[in-house]
Amino acid sequence: MAKELAEGGLQVVILEKGHHYTQYDFTQREDEMLTSLYEDCGMRATTDQSILIMHAKGVGGTTLVNDNICLRAPEFVFDDWSRLGIERVTPQAMRPYYERVEKEIAVSRIQDHDVSRNDQIFHRGAERLGLEPRRFSHNRKDCIGCGFCYCGCAYNRKRDMMLTYLPKAEAAGAQVLADTEAETIERNGHRVETFTGRQRDPESGQISRTIVIRAKRFVISGGSISTPALLLRNGFGRLNPNIGRHLTLHPILPNIGLMGEPTHFYEGIPQCEYVDRLDPTNGTGFLLEGIGAHPVLTSLVIPSFGISHQRVMQQFDHFTIHYIMVKDRCQG
Repeated sequence: MAKELAEGGLQVVILEKGHHYTQYDFTQREDEMLTSLYEDCGMRATTDQSILIMHAKGVGGTTLVNDNICLRAPEFVFDDWSRLGIERVTPQAMRPYYERVEKEIAVSRIQDHDVSRNDQIFHRGAERLGLEPRRFSHNRKDCIGCGFCYCGCAYNRKRDMMLTYLPKAEAAGAQVLADTEAETIERNGHRVETFTGRQRDPESGQISRTIVIRAKRFVISGGSISTPALLLRNGFGRLNPNIGRHLTLHPILPNIGLMGEPTHFYEGIPQCEYVDRLDPTNGTGFLLEGIGAHPVLTSLVIPSFGISHQRVMQQFDHFTIHYIMVKDRCQG
């Protein structure tokens, strides 16, 4: 949005709570990257701790740390929207926008020679069960398969927002203020007039200055968690009781196998193959997806503790891991 508005001739200022990282900041050490790149050091979760939420912070947002999977919305999503009265947004209407974005971020199908050993195992098993495995599309260029996508790409092979849309936004005149968290929203009646944020020194973490922005239009792009949190802190819950409620999360359940030979499942592109068992009419069912990760992140999903946990993790090189994703029920 910042790119399009700036190229359209508007003055644009972007406030980003996280730091402006470069490839040289991504050390491929989980203990350093999880604590730097994620909210709550990568341990943000639902109140009952049943679902871990890997919520990134940094210029480029979650595209810095995601696995670069690029999928178009399935038909049943548009059908749901149509039943709710959103009839103009159809797959046909969205096609040129999809194509434009896919070109901008270099979306392509993962090639055979790039499929990880973990997903080769997944593919063989799925075929034997008649589950018809499919190949993901992604937005990487010349990936070397280090498997550290969730720790930021030290090789600049991910076509994330930091390397695609934001540089073009800046070239068109947009300003990006990193290490700056929006805190206070001032309004006159129902019209927002001012945002106040605090910028922190990236070395010390101390507040270095207060920034006040006055504008005719504001866009809050903090996602489904940070956006309502900011609005609630500023009293908007009194205007709309739905703010901060009706969160939809698509839960995932890890499926961990122990192979007789080393698999090195953490090497290569983390997600290459999937099985789609969603009902095309209503979205019920599940997805099976391959996944790769290194020891710290993997240990978070192993259902054990103490000495037993240690013994399980000693077989790390023999793991093969995939996950089951189910569609949550929408509330709006």
